[in-house]
Amino acid sequence: MGNELALAKPDRIGQYPVVVKSGRDGSRSMVVAQVELSADRKEILSVGDNTMITAAGYYRMNQIAGISVITPPSVNIPGKGDMPNPYVQVDAHGRIEIIVVRKMAIGYSPIGNMVVTDETLHFNLPSYLLQDAMSLLKYKKTAGTQVKSSYLTEEQKKFGIFIPGIFDPITNDWLGVWIDFRQDDGQRMLSNHIQRQKFAERIASTICERNVMKKHPAIAKFNVQPVNGKVIIEVFGVVHDMDRKEINELASTVAEGRVDTRKVEYIRSIDSADSKEISVAETEVVSDSLDPKPAPVEQAAAPVAGPSETEQLVAKVRDMKDAVGVEAYSKIYRKLFTGKQVKSIYDLAKEDLSKFLELLNTEHKTQNETNKH
Repeated sequence: MGNELALAKPDRIGQYPVVVKSGRDGSRSMVVAQVELSADRKEILSVGDNTMITAAGYYRMNQIAGISVITPPSVNIPGKGDMPNPYVQVDAHGRIEIIVVRKMAIGYSPIGNMVVTDETLHFNLPSYLLQDAMSLLKYKKTAGTQVKSSYLTEEQKKFGIFIPGIFDPITNDWLGVWIDFRQDDGQRMLSNHIQRQKFAERIASTICERNVMKKHPAIAKFNVQPVNGKVIIEVFGVVHDMDRKEINELASTVAEGRVDTRKVEYIRSIDSADSKEISVAETEVVSDSLDPKPAPVEQAAAPVAGPSETEQLVAKVRDMKDAVGVEAYSKIYRKLFTGKQVKSIYDLAKEDLSKFLELLNTEHKTQNETNKH
């Protein structure tokens, strides 16, 4: 039967206990490990009714799978040809509009075949702002209105912003959404959009890396069902002797379109990020500094089911961020934790979370009293 997998014995790779399946001649061929993903480490996050694996979760699984994630030097842009990767398009005022990023994941599948997944992601900020505005109107009808730009009143022009959606060639006019920035919800939406612009390249890159790993058969996992904020996933890794130079050469060959499908399974995809992917990536990326929560409210990532006392406090703190606004939230965060070894609220002890929540509640009461007058 040749060198087929036949024997299984306990072993260890780093922190993971694994089963090593060897060929009949004794050679190491495959490892199988039970990898734990945790909400506390932001490796899984709940978005709506689903619990999704974050990029951090795929990186953890990849410690066993051994996939190489590569950033090709160029990405093809329609009408422009090959451009530096990532490609960033800005408007007349220098603000980021569109990011196009390409990633590859190279590694073996559980059955031992070489597989390359190739992902190009289009990250369109004006489109996501329009989606946020539409979601906000669905959540709170008094936050704004759908209107054609030529029908905007002087008051609307003064106290809000018009976000164009669809161009009407008959009337030579734009149909879009007007949002009232005199309201807290409108201000929060704008604040979240500014944060998204600030971290746009990192967010787009995180989504693309997550997707290119997600589509590789070595760790092709999507939604999961956690228990008490944790989930166990079986991950396969094939032991091979390819070095970095050989992996980079294969990546270059694929990037140039020279794929030998007799030797390599090639999975190519061109995608746009959806609201859930953006929510998860923003939670991962932006929380490294101030841990803001992306808009709109109903799409935001929250701790998974079965929360501990600490997870409940985290959820309350995140809810209060919506209540007081990003600016006030960030000010209190900096006051409490500047100079400390804290990357996000997930790193805080219960006592710190309780203190943070207390100050947020006080700020919220102060804002309510101010609004009454």
